[in-house]
Amino acid sequence: MKHDGKPTTNLYSPDYLRSSIIPRLLDIEPVWIDSNHFIPGWEGNYSRGRLANIHEFVSRFEEIMVG
Repeated sequence: MKHDGKPTTNLYSPDYLRSSIIPRLLDIEPVWIDSNHFIPGWEGNYSRGRLANIHEFVSRFEEIMVG
């Protein structure tokens, strides 16, 4: 994915989330994780605009966590 013509990355990949982060989180009782939902067209304080496909980007990780 790209934003403002530059590749967009995350701190970790979906595979790393599955293989490393989720197993560690499952050791914590109780655990509740949520992500922000993005309102289409809302730019907030991002003067250069949000990533056009931010919902898709975040949804990938959310789907993994929800299962």
